[in-house]
Amino acid sequence: MVAAKNPEIRKAVNTLYDLSANDKVRAEYEQRQKAWRDRKAVYDYMLDEAMLKRDTEITRKMKAIGRPLTEIAEVTGLSIEVINTLI
Repeated sequence: MVAAKNPEIRKAVNTLYDLSANDKVRAEYEQRQKAWRDRKAVYDYMLDEAMLKRDTEITRKMKAIGRPLTEIAEVTGLSIEVINTLI
């Protein structure tokens, strides 16, 4: 194990064991992790919504100028079935 060869890593591992044994510290850590996951989920959702809005706008503009569905699918990365629901 690397920790056995490196005293600095061994100290970090020992500190980790000490902290994980403390219920209060562990609970605080878990709350921080949950908050981080919640923020990431919101960010991912917002990004997905923004991408869908962008793809919808591109789809409608391309359809308005008479581009074929296969080309719209190629440009946007959406399936023809999804494109049909957007226009």
